[in-house]
Amino acid sequence: YLEECIDNRLLDLFDLIKNKYTSSKNVLKPIDFGRVSQYFVIDVITDMAFRKPFGFLKTDADVYGYITTQEMLLPVFEWLSAIPTLSKIAKSRWIAPYVMPKPTDKEGMGYMMGIAKKTVEELFAANKDIQNDMLGSFIKHGVDQKQAELEAALHVFVGTDTTVTSLRTVVMYFMTHPYEYVKLLAYLDRATFTR
Repeated sequence: YLEECIDNRLLDLFDLIKNKYTSSKNVLKPIDFGRVSQYFVIDVITDMAFRKPFGFLKTDADVYGYITTQEMLLPVFEWLSAIPTLSKIAKSRWIAPYVMPKPTDKEGMGYMMGIAKKTVEELFAANKDIQNDMLGSFIKHGVDQKQAELEAALHVFVGTDTTVTSLRTVVMYFMTHPYEYVKLLAYLDRATFTR
């Protein structure tokens, strides 16, 4: 199932590039690969986590303002993790409802938490067959419903950032090392024709 998630999102990525960013002899259509790679990674991870991608690639947009909110809140979370007193204050019952993301939010990280909560609730309520996906793995390992909600949301928060950084680094490496790029293309050609 997990490979299928990646394969399907790759097809979405290729469709987006082909339909919107393919240049012609007379028209240059630049692509912000940094942003599109982020869309790709978020769609892969949300597909794995929630059994349905958020649709960043299909819309070529920051769906539900997730990326904007993440970029805005990242420095705040860095401060909260570096200064325990600030973290305690932010999590206090008087402050948290006003500053922390909530599952009832209509966008950003809170919206992601809401999707995680709903997906996990449906899975546990319906007693559905455990699939070979991320949520299925949690359940197989004895994770309860509340923990599964937190884990699913956490995987998306931390997984998207680290994964897209790695992807961008690999692409940048091949773009700046022509000899390695040619070797990669030759390898891919051999792999394609030997299947």
